[in-house]
Amino acid sequence: MSAENTQDFENLQEKFDRFRILIVGRANAGKTTILRGICNSTEDPEIYDGDGNKVDPSKVEGSMGRGIHNIENELIFRSNEKLVFHDSQGFEAGRADEFLQMKKFIADRAKTTFLKKRIHAIWYCIPMDKLDRAIQCSEEMFFDECDPGNVPVVVLFTKFDALLAVALGKLAPADRQLPLQDRLSKAKLLIEEIFNRADAWGRLSQMKHAPKSCVKIGGMHKSNEGCSQLLEVTTIALNEEVLQMLLISAQEVNIALCVKYAVRQYCIPMDKLHRAIQRSEEMFFDECDPGNVPVVVLFTKFDALRTVALGQLAPADRQLPLQDRLSKAEPLIEEIFNRANAWGRLSQMKHAPKSYVKIGGMHKSNEGCNQVLEATTTALDEEVLQMLLISAQEVNIALCVRYAVRQ
Repeated sequence: MSAENTQDFENLQEKFDRFRILIVGRANAGKTTILRGICNSTEDPEIYDGDGNKVDPSKVEGSMGRGIHNIENELIFRSNEKLVFHDSQGFEAGRADEFLQMKKFIADRAKTTFLKKRIHAIWYCIPMDKLDRAIQCSEEMFFDECDPGNVPVVVLFTKFDALLAVALGKLAPADRQLPLQDRLSKAKLLIEEIFNRADAWGRLSQMKHAPKSCVKIGGMHKSNEGCSQLLEVTTIALNEEVLQMLLISAQEVNIALCVKYAVRQYCIPMDKLHRAIQRSEEMFFDECDPGNVPVVVLFTKFDALRTVALGQLAPADRQLPLQDRLSKAEPLIEEIFNRANAWGRLSQMKHAPKSYVKIGGMHKSNEGCNQVLEATTTALDEEVLQMLLISAQEVNIALCVRYAVRQ
């Protein structure tokens, strides 16, 4: 990492303060559930006005149901104060003044030179529990008239699990007589087809200020799976690396995404050595450009080569006791791997991986995990990302110590 980039990263939070998100959508679109999930909280957010003064929530709650809400207010959860939300509630009620207020807020906050007040992403929530009314006048107004500039808009198709009931109703008569689990399995196959036929995303994609991407979210009350997906899509949608890092640093509920964004891992099983490198690997490493993101190849099921090595022992050695046979087979494993030339072939491809790890017997211990974490940390080019990964490694205290101390 260059000294200039290091300084940029050190000044990141000082310049931008926190990651700021505008969340838009109708009442009962699941916005509160999403924000609680993102911040890993069961409580309501604290509310501050534009000058940083705390607002009495009872005064806000009395007006929110009528679609009157101050978009300038900041919603901050005590569980994660690195994320600041602005809520544009109720503009779908048809009041032109509220729509114009939101439109002005986006125009001002997307371009303001006061960086600590700039919004970095917009989440637009569209509930799927009324599929025939998913795209209404409010969506058409927003995506045709609101120019977000360089701020990415991500559409959240919330309550997506409501399509399961629709799918169950479309099952063939014979399938409706099946046991519940079988009916659910068949219905889940229809959900994507039902969503595609409704053409909600297709219509949005054709609008003047089309959204950058979308996420389908259902059952967020059960886990934070939808949150992780939303955070990942938002991170990818951001145009500036410095903003990606700002969002990543704020993701206390999703340390896995911090690691996933910093490095990609490609798994190749070794239990079928003659088919280790297939067309899928050739396509990936010839056509997929990861940019500055290092790719680490994981040769999994590496202990399967021990069986191959035992089969290649000399006839006399095959008569030895098991432990002696295993000892003689061990030196052959590396030779067998090298002859297969899997790593050699990958190294010659257009977008060759950065390094590799051989993993076997991970069900027995975390030895393979430690290898992966160390190889990944070494593959990262930026010290800040190395430290981010190291800080997440609760299973590998030895690696934390190794990188903390240089001799």
